[in-house]
Amino acid sequence: MEQREMFQFEKGGGVIPYDPPVHRDARPRLSRQCAMIVARLKRGPAFTGELAKISRKYTGRISDIRKEGIRIDATPVDRKTGVWKYELVEK
Repeated sequence: MEQREMFQFEKGGGVIPYDPPVHRDARPRLSRQCAMIVARLKRGPAFTGELAKISRKYTGRISDIRKEGIRIDATPVDRKTGVWKYELVEK
């Protein structure tokens, strides 16, 4: 699947959150979080703590991003503390 530089979010930009209970009013905020995560990962690998500052439910946002065809690799760094490294995977 081809990675996208821009996302589609109804009539604006961003990623449509796939979480069914997400209220329509919350979608722009979540879309913005997805864009921030992708922008951060474009600079290089990021770790759990850094992504959690962007979004408390960063794993959900990463799932949304992946569903848009952008590949993100997750590698455990320290399983005891739950630290993972996330990075974009080039085509």
